[in-house]
Amino acid sequence: ELGLVSAIEYYHDQWAIIDSPFAHAHEYLSKMDLFEKDNEKGLKIGDLDFVAPGGPGYSDNCGVFSEDPITASLLQARLIELGHNTSVEIVDRS
Repeated sequence: ELGLVSAIEYYHDQWAIIDSPFAHAHEYLSKMDLFEKDNEKGLKIGDLDFVAPGGPGYSDNCGVFSEDPITASLLQARLIELGHNTSVEIVDRS
């Protein structure tokens, strides 16, 4: 029984960091130039928190998180500005 629990935990952890919606969001957004390198300070409004697999704050999830609905709106506007057809949704991660 112990081996089964460990296997389930392993596969859950692998799903969380590779194939979960949070992992997909992290991979998708981290590859974009969201803040333009020449205007980095001006566009870093909001509180996007990029949590990488195995990085600081890691706990079964990785992703891009924010507690601020205005940040979601700013992110949506920036994605539109960059020409991405992506909808930003606010979800409860608990």
